[in-house]
Amino acid sequence: MRDVPQAPPSDPLEEARQEFKRWRKRRPHSRSRIPEDLWSLAVQAARTHGLYRTSRALALDYTRLKDRLAQAVDAESRPVAKPGEGFVELAVPSLGLASRCLVELSAPSGATMRIELSGPAVPALAALTRGLLGGDR
Repeated sequence: MRDVPQAPPSDPLEEARQEFKRWRKRRPHSRSRIPEDLWSLAVQAARTHGLYRTSRALALDYTRLKDRLAQAVDAESRPVAKPGEGFVELAVPSLGLASRCLVELSAPSGATMRIELSGPAVPALAALTRGLLGGDR
């Protein structure tokens, strides 16, 4: 019996159901881990059809699917770093000299802070930064 190619389904749940069926036929062990691409299909279907219906249709653990959906939503809501942004370590030599430093900070919310440091005031910079960003991060 030959497999007849079918047009790809437009419904995310039906597409996921077909992919899970294919994977379950070909997996090496009955307790093999579900690949990430299949989890992505399941999450996409859950967004359209809901957690309960999707978990039943795909024979998935409801709680695991719920956790995966929450992770996906959380990942989407996180701000994406723009090129050139990131962590910068300030190495301050302890020369004992009274030097001056100007630091500008900006939070994702748009708040900005400009700090002028004189001497060994770097520990105060950490506390000010935490205050600008809204707590311990």
